[in-house]
Amino acid sequence: MSVPPKTGISLIALPDSYSPGPSVRGILFLTLKINVNMASYFPLRSICALLLMLSFTTWAASPAPANLDDELGRVISTTYNSFAKSATNANLADVRRQTEKAYQAKDYAGALQILANNNVLNAAYLNDPEIQPLVRLALQVYGHALVEQLLLEAQQQANTIAEARLTFELARFYAANEHWPKVTTLLSDISLFEQLVADDRTEAYVLQGTALQKQKKHREALRIYEKISANSKHFRVAQLNLASANLRQEWWTDAHAAINTALKENKNKRDALDYRLFTMLGYSQIQFGFYRDARESFRNVAISSEYAQRALLGLGVAALHQQDFIGALNAFDKLRAQPQRDISVAEAYLLSAFTLRQLEQFDAATGRYEEAIDYYQKLSSDIAAQANNSTSIHFLRPDHSNDKLLRNNAIKIALLDGLSPTPQITNLKSKFNTESGQRVSEFLREEKNAIDSYLSQSRFGLASLYDHK
Repeated sequence: MSVPPKTGISLIALPDSYSPGPSVRGILFLTLKINVNMASYFPLRSICALLLMLSFTTWAASPAPANLDDELGRVISTTYNSFAKSATNANLADVRRQTEKAYQAKDYAGALQILANNNVLNAAYLNDPEIQPLVRLALQVYGHALVEQLLLEAQQQANTIAEARLTFELARFYAANEHWPKVTTLLSDISLFEQLVADDRTEAYVLQGTALQKQKKHREALRIYEKISANSKHFRVAQLNLASANLRQEWWTDAHAAINTALKENKNKRDALDYRLFTMLGYSQIQFGFYRDARESFRNVAISSEYAQRALLGLGVAALHQQDFIGALNAFDKLRAQPQRDISVAEAYLLSAFTLRQLEQFDAATGRYEEAIDYYQKLSSDIAAQANNSTSIHFLRPDHSNDKLLRNNAIKIALLDGLSPTPQITNLKSKFNTESGQRVSEFLREEKNAIDSYLSQSRFGLASLYDHK
């Protein structure tokens, strides 16, 4: 039985969509403790309020309003019912393949119509092995109201296996859309877990733990993650989230142990999740003063990895803590040479100037501060221009680029675009566009404020060098 690609489980923090892949946007601020005079230390204080990449779920900070998704669910139900046939003799495997093809082609309305034409969300199919992947596809086109009705029918028939599967799929859907109280409610009956196949059962535990974490119930989440055995494919994700929960309690020993346990499970073939774990571990080690260990953690991140730039920045910051200014400068210079516009690259401009100052290479530091000023002025202007032209947006922060609400809203808008227009559909699409526009403006404002702060610090650093001369 083929199952559609998973697009939304819980990792508590890196960018990406879920495929056990990544931010609880837990933010811990680090301050460099370098023995330098206050004048040279000041420019670094703000920039080294570094994000500890405790990005363990892909979920955004602010979920989509439930009432908007409920309204969308009603629109999809009406559309589905208008196409649904009464016959229940469809070849569900063929329907699934056709629906997957349409969805992968981003023909979301077409996928919905295929499901409706074959009336797959019908109680007559509850025991068919294809019903679970078809329900997942229906949820990907926001047929959650239809699935909730199907769940009610399964409960009325006392079909506990179908009830468990539908409940699990709904929980995954609500997690992907960040409606955490609904996830907690759906997964509150532990007896349902026993009706699931092993992989779904352990994923349900991860979903439940993440939902508890997002509602700040970290200790309860710890107990859930401990139920996931090492032979589960979700074990490393559970250890990542377990580490997050421990760090929230400032139990860094247990947190580091959880990360190292996860890293041992896949040591022969490293992947994106491993590099994310090494990056998270490195920043946590900096926070708790293990600078040499942090540098070793960052060195384990492949240069081709999406976490390479964050790891390079961490490598340089750890070296600064150790007053290895040459090592720090090498890391920051590698970042400055990167062609991508990225927050780690931006921070490297100021940090490299600061590092040259610590080396007492004042002329070189002056040149670097001047370069940083030019770079930040242009970057600030570019961000301001993007705010007035929403057709081409490039964020500096990976968590902004991979914001779940923006990704989900893009699918919702494309789905509505494919339906026959009605005043309700037009109004709902406008609401999603407005919501996305507000989120984009918020992110751009945050990034511009950060760059403007770096610009001010660069000017201060340059001025203090002139005073020094």
